[in-house]
Amino acid sequence: MHFRIVIGSALGLLAFLLAGVGACAATVMVLSDSAGVYLIDTNTGAVVQSYGSLFTGSSAQNLGQDTNGNLYVSNTSGQLLKSTLNPNAPTSATAYAASAVVAAIPGVGGTLARMSFDPTTKYCVGGCLVTMSNATTVLWLDPATAAVVKSLTLTGPGVSTNGDIVVEPTAANDETLYVVATHNLYTINATTGAVTGPVTLGGPTGSLTGAALLPNGHIVACEQKGSGTPWTLWEYTTAGASVGSHAGIATGSDVVNDLASIPATFAVAKNGTSAAGPNDSMAYSVALKNTGYFAAPTASIVDPVPNTVVISPTTLPSCAVAGGIGSCSITSAAGAQTVIATVSNLSAGATATLSIVGTPSASSGSAVNTATGSVPYDPSEYGGETLTSNSVTTTFTGSEMSKLVANITEGIGPGTSIIGKPIDVLEYTLTFTNKRGFPLRSFTISDPVPVNTAYVPASATCVTTPVPLTCVPAQAGGTVTYTYTGGSLPINGTVTVKFRVTIQ
Repeated sequence: MHFRIVIGSALGLLAFLLAGVGACAATVMVLSDSAGVYLIDTNTGAVVQSYGSLFTGSSAQNLGQDTNGNLYVSNTSGQLLKSTLNPNAPTSATAYAASAVVAAIPGVGGTLARMSFDPTTKYCVGGCLVTMSNATTVLWLDPATAAVVKSLTLTGPGVSTNGDIVVEPTAANDETLYVVATHNLYTINATTGAVTGPVTLGGPTGSLTGAALLPNGHIVACEQKGSGTPWTLWEYTTAGASVGSHAGIATGSDVVNDLASIPATFAVAKNGTSAAGPNDSMAYSVALKNTGYFAAPTASIVDPVPNTVVISPTTLPSCAVAGGIGSCSITSAAGAQTVIATVSNLSAGATATLSIVGTPSASSGSAVNTATGSVPYDPSEYGGETLTSNSVTTTFTGSEMSKLVANITEGIGPGTSIIGKPIDVLEYTLTFTNKRGFPLRSFTISDPVPVNTAYVPASATCVTTPVPLTCVPAQAGGTVTYTYTGGSLPINGTVTVKFRVTIQ
C-alpha cells in the first residue's frame, strides 16, 4: 500500500534569522608631508587615490574626517582648516577642495597634538573633532566654528605628545579614546579622563605617528620610516594585539603625519528561511543600505543561491528601494543560480533589497547562503570594496509518517502487513508527526484507496486533532483526504487518522 502527505505552503509561519551587518569599506585617509592627502585600502595597503596637496602652506598636522566626508587639520598657528568633500566631483582626484581656515581655536595659539572625529552626539549635535592641547588635556571642537565645547583633564600615566588619538563610539552619546604614541597604546575614559596603559605595540621599529579606527573595531597605525622611505601600516586590536601589517606604502615624500578614520557608508545584511521541507516556499533577502550622507551613483548586490534551492519559476527575483530614492533592477541572466541586482543613485539612508523565493530540492542536510554588496571606487564614496553579508543557514527537514493496517473481520493486527481474504474489512491508521523547524498550517494528508479494495462509506475519521486545528475527512476519486485548517500543528505535534476498505 502507498500513502502520501501533501503539505501546503507555510511561508507565513517560517522562522527568519535576524541578519547581521556586513563589513564596511576598509579604507583610511592619510596625511603625508603636512599637505598631501591619500586614500589607503587597509586590506591591501594599496594607495587608492591621491587628492593632491590640499593643505599646502599651512604647516598642517593632525588629520580628522567627519561623517560628511569633510577633512580637517590644525596648523602651527592654532587654526582649524577644512577641505570640503564634493560628492558630485567629476573625478575622484577632484573630490576635495583646497583647504580654507574655519577659525582660530580659542586659547590654543599653537600646534595641537593629534586629531580625530567623535561621531557621537555627546558634545556636538553633528559630532565633534577631538584633539589635545598638551599631554594631559583633551579638547572637543565644534567643526563649524572651532569653538572648544569640552575640555578633559587626564589622570594616570602620562601620555606623550607625539602620535595620534582615536575615538571609538560605544553608544549614541558615549565613547572611549585611544592614543597611539611611539610604540605605546593608551586607553582613556572619555568621561573621567582616567588613563590606563601603556600597552607596548609589537612590530614597528620606527615611531607610530598616526592612527585610525576601522569598521571592525581595530586600530591601524602608520610607522614613520623617514623621508624617501615607504612606510608601513600596522593593525592592532584595542587591547594592543597585533593583527597584521602592510609594508612599502609610498605616499608623497613618505613623511606620514596622521591617519583619519573613514565613516562607514554602506552595510549589507541577509535574511532567510531557517527551516524548510519538500514543497515549502522559502525566501531570501539581501539588503544594501546607504548609511552615508550622500547618494551613491552605483552599487550591486550578488546572491549565489545554494544549488539545493530551486528558484521559483513563478515568483521571479525582484529588487526594490525603500527609505529613500534610487533604482534597483535584476541584471543576471534568467534562470541563473547566482542572482545579481544593479543599484543606481541610492540616496542617503535608503535601502535596496533583493528578494528571492525558492523551494528546497533536498529533504535533509542544510544550505548556507552568503551574499555580497559591491561598491566601486567613486568620488561620492570613500573607497570601493565587496561587503560580505552574514550567512543564513536553512535546515532541510522532513516529517514522519507511519501507517498500520488491521484486519477487523479476522481480528488481526494492527501491523505493517496482514493477511486477508475477500469481503474482509481492513482498517488503515495513519499517524503524522511534524518534524519541521516551524508549525504547519493548512495542510492535508491523503492516501489512495488500495487496488482490489472498496472504500467503506463514511469510514474516514480524524482520531486525534490538537486544538485549535480542525480536520475534515473526505473521499473522492479513489483517494481519502484529511484537510486541516483553523490553526497550526506545532513542532513535534502529531495527528492520527483512519479509514476502512473491503477486500474485493
